[in-house]
This record gives sequence, C-alpha cells and structure tokens, in this order.
Amino acid sequence: MAANFASDCEGFNRRNFLRIGAGAGLLGLSLPELLKLEAHAAAKRNGVSASKKADSIIMVWLAGGPATIDMWDLKPDAPEGIRGEFKPINTSAAGIQISEH
Repeated sequence: MAANFASDCEGFNRRNFLRIGAGAGLLGLSLPELLKLEAHAAAKRNGVSASKKADSIIMVWLAGGPATIDMWDLKPDAPEGIRGEFKPINTSAAGIQISEH
C-alpha cells in the first residue's frame, strides 16, 4: 500500500485518509507508531540517527500498593516509629531479606 504524501495535503482527500487509516489499523499501527515511522524515515534521509538510547528514565507509578519501606527497605534495627509494621524474613540468597507479607 504505497501512498503519495504531499506536505500540504495536495491530492490527499478524505477517502485516501480513511483507506490508509483502516489499513494501518489492520496492521496494528496507530497514529503514534505512524508518526514514529515517519520521524525515523526523515532522520534516515538526513543521515541522523533517530534511535538514541536513553541515559536514564523517570518512572512514575500511581497504581498504589505497599510502601517501599514495607517491601524492600525494611530497616529492622530502626526505632518503632520509623520501621514498617512487617517483619523481615530471610530468602534463599544469603544476606537478602524481604517483607513477611
């Protein structure tokens, strides 16, 4: 399915738009994937690498769940007001403990 894309949509009508959208949907492509493919193609034409590896990430987890201190950062020797309510248990790995719950 080859399409002739013009920068100002010249010669590109509603029927062509729907045909390309339906074909892309059947292939499992959405608008973000199509835009990413377009960016990669443009970068390749210009001799620029479009896939640079990230040095770091920011992860925001909003789903809820136990606090980190209750899962991984147990602090069993800390005062009662600081440590979590769950006790640490040993794992099969020497020196590694996790929460009892």
